[in-house]
Amino acid sequence: MHPNKKQALIEILEKLKGHRELAEGFLILVKEAQDDRLADDLLNLIYDQMKKIENREKQKRIYEQLKVIKQHNLEMEKDRKEAESLLDSLLSTLEKECQQR
Repeated sequence: MHPNKKQALIEILEKLKGHRELAEGFLILVKEAQDDRLADDLLNLIYDQMKKIENREKQKRIYEQLKVIKQHNLEMEKDRKEAESLLDSLLSTLEKECQQR
């Protein structure tokens, strides 16, 4: 499982803690699990359960929370790319300095 996908799952489970009984236990399992299949299976289970929610208000609240998580993940990815770009620039500058000496 991609690290960002796992982090998104962790954030989803944290938001579900007050709404679903098993969310806290699953959260612990996902954080500690070495096997990515568990996280993938759990994410699929969450998708299936989301589709079964009949209360439109609950669906809307969860939808809004997931949008916030998605935006947070996009911002984290942007920050990571910027940091990577700065690191590449710094390494390039240092490499040129070393070659000139």
